Amino acid sequence: MTRPPIGYVLTQHPRTTQTFISAEIDALRDRGQEVVVFALNEPSPDVRRNPVTAAEVAQTTYLKQGGLRAVLGPLLACARIRPAALVTVALIALRSGGFDLRRIVWRMFHLAEALIVWDRCRRLGVRTIHAHFGQTTSTVGWLATRIGHHSGTGPSDLVITVHCGTEVEDVAETVPGLKARDARAIVAISDHTRSQLMRHVAPQHWEKISVIRCGIDLDFFEMQPTREADPPRVLFVGRLDPVKGVSVLLAAVRLLVERGVRFEVDIVGSGSIEDALRHEAADLPQVTFLGEQPPSEVRSALVRAQVFCLPSFDEGIPVSIMEAMAVGTPVVATAVAGVPELAVDGETALVVPAGNEVALADALERILADRDLAARLTRSGRQRVEERHDAVRTLPELLGLLDG
Repeated sequence: MTRPPIGYVLTQHPRTTQTFISAEIDALRDRGQEVVVFALNEPSPDVRRNPVTAAEVAQTTYLKQGGLRAVLGPLLACARIRPAALVTVALIALRSGGFDLRRIVWRMFHLAEALIVWDRCRRLGVRTIHAHFGQTTSTVGWLATRIGHHSGTGPSDLVITVHCGTEVEDVAETVPGLKARDARAIVAISDHTRSQLMRHVAPQHWEKISVIRCGIDLDFFEMQPTREADPPRVLFVGRLDPVKGVSVLLAAVRLLVERGVRFEVDIVGSGSIEDALRHEAADLPQVTFLGEQPPSEVRSALVRAQVFCLPSFDEGIPVSIMEAMAVGTPVVATAVAGVPELAVDGETALVVPAGNEVALADALERILADRDLAARLTRSGRQRVEERHDAVRTLPELLGLLDG
């Protein structure tokens, strides 16, 4: 018997800094599972032009692309099938906005996007929606399944994956309690993330929250021989957003330059503060911005680097750290949220306080100078990833959950 398609609601797709989501979707499709993908935002021009990702772009529905005209058909369809369902879910959306006018207005936008998701899922026979991240994507997925539940047609089964606690920190905006009440399951990618969800979800729904760790393809990110470079290279991979702490890394770079340490820094990724960071690093010839890169180029950058650095202020468990450890690049990271569940100070990585450029500079200098330490950390890091983040083990857990 053919299984019904599964709907995915994402922020942006494809996205080179979210290869774990693409791997998840690919694994479902490899098992013969049809996946219908919705994204709030269109991909970057580089991703859109890339022949490797062009096919995925072509089959993704971008919810903001059609404007109000894209909503009209689904709206009329819902009103025709069961107008009471439209009224009921509109009231749910309005009430979830509380007494904040701005939030109520945004809820109406979320409802419009949810109608598009519901209508396409209804026509394609999708029953389950999997929303990645606890913010707008899960709100849209939640409202779409509420429409399905109250109309008796379309998707009514909701699974949400939350990656870090800050995704649900603004409780009035993200309403995790309401989503947990109506969802079949919530996936947390780390113990820390689960604990943060439990803060905002009624105890009777805690059993819905399970920890399924992100996994990576260890054949693709295979261990590489120890390599040297002159000068050595420090690598950052991630979106260029304030939460990633790249300005702290640049401050640490200045300290190391003052100390006479020779090295270069490659920054892979793009984001809202890219221009500001480029301006900030204008007088640092050691720093090169490489923009977004496809997975194969990210892997190559990891293999070239002597140190991987992630100076974030908040994380779930970063896939970029898993990939670095897998290929044998020693890691310097910050002790935030779920990071210490993977990056154990002195065992699998060097871990420093977030926002402390002196401690970050000290750790980078130490690992660049002590190659025996670097070799020991890489061996332990690879072992940790094999034990806890091998996609061969972690993906079946998630796929089994989605199968219901």
